[in-house]
Amino acid sequence: NVVELVAGGYGGCLRRADATSWCWGYNAYGQVGDGTTTLRVSPVRVGNDTGFVELSAGTFHTCARKAAGTVWCWGQNGGALGDGTSTNRSTPTQMLTINDAIDVATGANGVTCVLRQNRTMWCVGTNLNGELGDGTRIGRTTPVQVRGLTNVLHMSEGPWSYSNLAITSANETYAWGQNTAGSLGIGIAATTFFVTPQRVPGF
Repeated sequence: NVVELVAGGYGGCLRRADATSWCWGYNAYGQVGDGTTTLRVSPVRVGNDTGFVELSAGTFHTCARKAAGTVWCWGQNGGALGDGTSTNRSTPTQMLTINDAIDVATGANGVTCVLRQNRTMWCVGTNLNGELGDGTRIGRTTPVQVRGLTNVLHMSEGPWSYSNLAITSANETYAWGQNTAGSLGIGIAATTFFVTPQRVPGF
């Protein structure tokens, strides 16, 4: 009865048709969500998991979205949980200021991004590589809006990626964050940081 399956950096999570959520794997920061930091080699139920309709697993933290638009996160918290603190959580904790999310994405280096109903993108976390897209490399513990992006249709970040991607309704692709080996695809090979979205040419 699995309806969703997501893979993280050191484990995974699934959501069942009965609306329960289950995670497993490396759990040193509580990212399995069962209230412990015990390694789990088979799925255990996430605490306080009522109403989740989407899961996203990062490297050391996990997030979920509820139908009402709130976002809940657990695990390592250099700010990525968005609860206004840097305290690790072993059960889901609500992200502040977000109550209209339609998508959530977790990535590496402690960053979480949310797509809101008005099609703006908001991110939170360590921001070491400019992944938040707010024009700085300053870490945040509550979500900030990605600069210059409107009408976002889709966003993406991976569990080992230090950058973010977005596609807009104008069919334009944008990337920002770390550009190691030209990974942003913006035509610049130098390893540097881009702290606001950059247009990916040719798409």
